[in-house]
Amino acid sequence: MARTPTDTQVEQFTDASQENSTLAEIRSENNAVAAADAVIMGSFDAIKALGRIEAAQFYETVSGKFIAETAMKIKETKQYKGLPYQDENGNTKHVSLFEEFCEVFLGKSARRVQQLIGNYNALGSELYEQAEKLGFRQRDYNALKALPNDDRQIIAQAIESESLDNALDLMQQLAAKHQREKETLASENTELKKRVASQEGVIQNKEKKITELDIELERQRLDRPQFAHIDWPAAFGGYLDQIDDSRKKIKHGLGSLDVIREQAMKIEPASEAEEAALNRAREMLAAELVGIHNECADMLEALGMSFDRTLGAFSDARIRWLAQS
Repeated sequence: MARTPTDTQVEQFTDASQENSTLAEIRSENNAVAAADAVIMGSFDAIKALGRIEAAQFYETVSGKFIAETAMKIKETKQYKGLPYQDENGNTKHVSLFEEFCEVFLGKSARRVQQLIGNYNALGSELYEQAEKLGFRQRDYNALKALPNDDRQIIAQAIESESLDNALDLMQQLAAKHQREKETLASENTELKKRVASQEGVIQNKEKKITELDIELERQRLDRPQFAHIDWPAAFGGYLDQIDDSRKKIKHGLGSLDVIREQAMKIEPASEAEEAALNRAREMLAAELVGIHNECADMLEALGMSFDRTLGAFSDARIRWLAQS
C-alpha cells in the first residue's frame, strides 16, 4: 500500500517561524540586558562619586571626635615628641612641640585642635558625635560653652533627640535670657554704686561737720581762762602727754626727710644721660626739702618769740631756731 505524501513544506515553515520567534525574544532580552548594562556602566562614575561623598560625610562627622580623642591622649602622654616627618623640602625632622604635631600629623592648627578638644569636653564622646552628625558649627559650640552647666543639660537633651533646630533655638533663647539677666545685674550694680557713692558723700560731710565742731569746741575750751586749782601739775598731765606725742611725730617726720635725702644720694647713674636726668630729679628734691626746712625755721622763730613773751619767764632755757642768713 502506498504511503500518503508528507507536506514537508508546511512543517518546515512552522518550525522556522517558531525558531525565528524564539530568536527574536532572545535578541530582545539580550538587547534589554545590554541596554541596562549600558545604563549602569554610564552611571558607574556617578555612583562612585556618591559613594565617596557619603564616605566623606561620614569621616567628616567622626574625624573631629577622633582628632580630639587622639590629641588629648598624645598631648597628655607627650608621645608626639621625637616623631619623624619630612618637611616640604624632603628633609627629615622630628616633632618637638605639640603645635608642630598638630600641623604635621593632624593637618590642623593647634588653635583648631584646642577648639575640637573643648567641643569634645563640653559634650562628651557620644553627644559630641551626635552634635557633629546634626551639623553643629564652631559658633554653635561657642554658644553652648558660654551657657551655665544646667542649661547645657537642656541642650544635651535636644541633641539626644536628634533635633538640630530645637537645640539651636534653645541656645538662642537661653543666651538671650542670660543677656537680659546680665544687663539687669549691670544696671543694679550701677545703681548700687551710685547709692554707695551718695552715702559716702553724706558720711564725709557729716565727718567734716563733726571735725569742725570738735575744733570749735577745743578752741572755745582753750580760750576759756584757767582758774586756780589745788593740783595744777596733775591737771597739766594731759598737756605733757600731748607734747610728748608731738615730739615723737616731729622727730619721726624730720628723720624721714633725712632718710629720703640719704637714699636719693646713694643712687648711682648707669650712663651720662641717666646722670643728667638724676641730677634734675635731685634738684627738684632739694627744692622741696629746702622749702620744708625754711618753713620749719620760720615756725621755730615765731614759736620762740611767743615763748619768750609767755612761758619764757618760767624757764632759764629758751627755744633755739635757725638763724636766717
